[in-house]
Amino acid sequence: MAADNKKLEKLAGVTSGKEDSQAIKEGWLTKQGNYIKNLRVCWFQLKDKKLYYYKEPTVETKPTNFFLLTDCKVHPYEKNGPLCLELIISGGERRYMKASTVEERDEWIAAIRRCGDPLSMSPKGPAGLNFPIASRDELRTISVDSFDFKKVIGKGNYGKVMLATKKDDPMAKPYAIKVIKKSGVLEQASLQHILAEHKVLQNMDNPFLVKMHYAFQTDDRLYFVMEYVRGGELFYIMGKQGRFVEERACLYTAEICSALTYLHTRGIVYRDLKLENLLLDETGHIKVTDFGLCKQGLVKPGATTSTFCGTPEYLAPEIIEEENYGLSVDWWTLGIVLHEMLVGQPPFGGNVGMDELFQKILHQPISFPGFLSKNAVALLGGLLERNPEKRLGSGPRDGEEIKEHPFYAKIDWNKLLAKEITPLYIPNLSSEVDVRNFDPEFTRMPAVLTPSDTGGENLNIQGFTYIGENKLAY
Repeated sequence: MAADNKKLEKLAGVTSGKEDSQAIKEGWLTKQGNYIKNLRVCWFQLKDKKLYYYKEPTVETKPTNFFLLTDCKVHPYEKNGPLCLELIISGGERRYMKASTVEERDEWIAAIRRCGDPLSMSPKGPAGLNFPIASRDELRTISVDSFDFKKVIGKGNYGKVMLATKKDDPMAKPYAIKVIKKSGVLEQASLQHILAEHKVLQNMDNPFLVKMHYAFQTDDRLYFVMEYVRGGELFYIMGKQGRFVEERACLYTAEICSALTYLHTRGIVYRDLKLENLLLDETGHIKVTDFGLCKQGLVKPGATTSTFCGTPEYLAPEIIEEENYGLSVDWWTLGIVLHEMLVGQPPFGGNVGMDELFQKILHQPISFPGFLSKNAVALLGGLLERNPEKRLGSGPRDGEEIKEHPFYAKIDWNKLLAKEITPLYIPNLSSEVDVRNFDPEFTRMPAVLTPSDTGGENLNIQGFTYIGENKLAY
């Protein structure tokens, strides 16, 4: 890897004599769309600390757009193939491009680094400014000692979710670290859920799904280092504010629909949609979290699975009936969540015994309050259809069918993906480590790792360590 850095430094030196107003480099690259992941061949031109791209390389052609390279980071991205590069621009947005040869890719990287981030070529550059090509030994250094734990922001059966900062980061970027006791996941089914979550989190890129930055383990615990979504848990927010107006619920469920459709196109059924697993970011947009119940491999049309899992109030009838089920169970739970947002409670109640609850889900007629709009009632009826073959979204078009429902008539789905629709509610926050939108029941807890139960010390999961910034896993 050190040799690769020296090679890139040498290539950057080749271009160092040119003025910024001149084209430092130009040529064809294949560009991947940011949200709509289509591939397009474009003519790129690097000058004036900007990377312009065009449909054609002619003088008369106006650029389609450009990337501002001030404070950018760039490096090879071999996860998409040996010819690819990843460009990280202002705000942390990532763009992916592919060259025709490895040599061409390296020349682009070197030229971009000269324009935007010359420090990134040196592994000794200041932390937070550089983007070195790390060695495997360097990547393995991530550990519990790398973080300062600040607050508890959640708690579950097997551990906690804690707010933390990385010690070597001068910007003190906050993370939400999910800490799981190995003693709690020794059962095969529990361990499979953890491994499924680990794999799913490494391969997601959607604005409404929480991202994982790192993963590592100690003798007694597993650690998922996630982005800190500081707007808080929707369950807690709704508990304080009450039910939502339709415009607010419309945007939230549209963003959830986008996230679920993204998962479904990759053959993943989520199976655990509920208010507790929905967070708001600092701008008021949805982030879906907790992927422990995801099931992968439902790629072929009509593919099904049969595991009985989920939260009782949200279970689809076909799961309760122990039938094989497919992706449409997620649309049933979207209906439950929408009902909670609009009415203030789930359609079948929650203060009853398990048997009674299941009977209600299977047989109780669903009625809707008179204050709901005609379109809201129609959407709820389509999503809460007990027959999975007739349920809205159950066909081959999946979530695209739901997006066309009149309830979402005012949603521009391209703007939605770009997060250009302003939410009605923006969380009140004072800093990047603000925890006011999380339940004080958790935030008042001491931010310490208590002694773990015995029994998991011999569980060493090979390949668990993950360093997301370098897209390499071990």
